Amino acid sequence: MTKYIFIFFLFISLQSIAQQKNNDDSTASKVTLSGVYSGKNIYIQNPWTDDTFKSYCTDSVFVNGTHYIIDLNQSVFEIKLDSLMKVQGKKFTAIIYHKKNCTPKALVSMGFPSSRSKVEFTSFAIDSTGHVHITTRNDSTGNRPPLKIEQFQENTWITVLNIPQKWGVKNSYDTIITLTAGTHTFRLCESMYENTGKIVTVKSASNNKIVQARLIRINGNNNTLLKNDTIFFDEIFVNGNQKIDLKFCLEKFSYPHSLPFDIYWAKPDTAGKSIDEITYIRSKYLFDKTGRVTLYYYKGSTLSGIFPLPYTFEYNSEKPNQIESIKDLYYKITYLIHYNNRNDIHTIEKIDSLNSRIEILIIDMK
Repeated sequence: MTKYIFIFFLFISLQSIAQQKNNDDSTASKVTLSGVYSGKNIYIQNPWTDDTFKSYCTDSVFVNGTHYIIDLNQSVFEIKLDSLMKVQGKKFTAIIYHKKNCTPKALVSMGFPSSRSKVEFTSFAIDSTGHVHITTRNDSTGNRPPLKIEQFQENTWITVLNIPQKWGVKNSYDTIITLTAGTHTFRLCESMYENTGKIVTVKSASNNKIVQARLIRINGNNNTLLKNDTIFFDEIFVNGNQKIDLKFCLEKFSYPHSLPFDIYWAKPDTAGKSIDEITYIRSKYLFDKTGRVTLYYYKGSTLSGIFPLPYTFEYNSEKPNQIESIKDLYYKITYLIHYNNRNDIHTIEKIDSLNSRIEILIIDMK
């Protein structure tokens, strides 16, 4: 009887869970785990947000007030208290912020990961189109943490796909990974156990690439980065022949600001257009002899009576179709546009009236 009372007390002291609103975000909830470190890590079951299976429930994890960095794109993750607490007997509080329509669950009481079904990877292959084929053999009993496929990127393994294990003794899995151009290295393992799987290298038949972009705001007075003022845009998969031009930047990043998505970069054919359409174009644009746009009026026109804001466009003398600067004449802002060897836009710098750089959009294609 004493033994059972001790176990019950130990479990209560190890975790107490409370769901409540996050003070910083009214749409977020949190699970709080508090206890005394006894030499064991905590495993968290991380369900899908909803039945679309597009994202997992957990948004972030904090341990004793410090942001705990971990890959949350998996159905089970581990809070490694052994690397944080060092000494047993210390108190800890882990806060798991999550989306409000789902709830992560601590798996301490399940004895994870000691009792598990041992899995043998009998085959693992990825073809040049991204088709993945896996076969496994499992023990008939025990827990089965999800499988995960990792990709070796920038000298580290990054999880790209989680696969729930099936419950047969012999199992087969088929799925798809989106490949970009080039040669890639992948590893298959169990989500709870590193370095247990197989590694394959595949050369993609696709010429798809990933576009990564970030907008950095800068203190123009001393050219230093403003704290917590960098915007990271979602990765964009594009065909390898996709040009990263001003049209692309406006559609994907709304940059430079104030210019519309449907701006005419060249003089349009007005045949068949109405008088009103032709008048509108003439009131908003000026084009040079070759048809390139040289002046655009934003917000209103001389016809509407709203004071227009003029933008001028300057071109590279050696590459006549390449815009190298855009000037906002009203606010005295200049956008300097830089290109890479493929003639894709690599950076756009925003310069204020004092000739200080205040923003920079950086675009990388991988």
